[in-house]
Amino acid sequence: MASASVQQSKTLRDQGNELFKANDENGAMDKYNEAFDCVAKVVPSNEEEKKILEQAKMFCYLNRAVIHRRHGEFEKVVNECNLALEVENLNVKGLLRRGDAYIQLGKLEEAKNDLNKVKEIDPQIKVDKLFELLARKEKSKSKQTQEKQLYQAMMQEIGGVAV
Repeated sequence: MASASVQQSKTLRDQGNELFKANDENGAMDKYNEAFDCVAKVVPSNEEEKKILEQAKMFCYLNRAVIHRRHGEFEKVVNECNLALEVENLNVKGLLRRGDAYIQLGKLEEAKNDLNKVKEIDPQIKVDKLFELLARKEKSKSKQTQEKQLYQAMMQEIGGVAV
C-alpha cells in the first residue's frame, strides 16, 4: 500500500510542478496538498517504508514553501522548511529557503546560521547574493537601533521620558 501511495503522491507532485511552471500557484498548491495527503495517513510497516513516506512528505513541504515564498508568507515558508528539515536536517533546499525567509522576516542570526550550513554542506552552491541581502538587512537594522537610541536620549533630555 505504501508504494502505491508514494507513487500517487509523486504523480500529483509532478502535476503540481507543471501547474507551477504554468503560473497556476493555487492549482499547484492543491496538487501538493493532495500529494501530501496520499502519504500522510499511510502507516508504514517497517523502517524503510517509513523513510520513503517521510521523503515523499518532505518534497511536498519544500514545494509548498516555494509557493508561500511567492505570496510573501515567510512564516509559512519557515514552518514548511522546518518540517522538511525534521526529515532531512541538512537538506540544502530547505536550508536555503528557510534562510531566505529568515532574512525577509529580519531574523538575521537564524538566516546566517542556515546559509553557513549550506556553505559547509556544498561550497559550490552560490549563496553570495543571499549573504549580500543579509548584510544590507544587518546594516539597516543597526542604523534603526542607532536612531532609536538617539531618539530615546533626546526624549530623556527633553522631558525625562523614556520610550
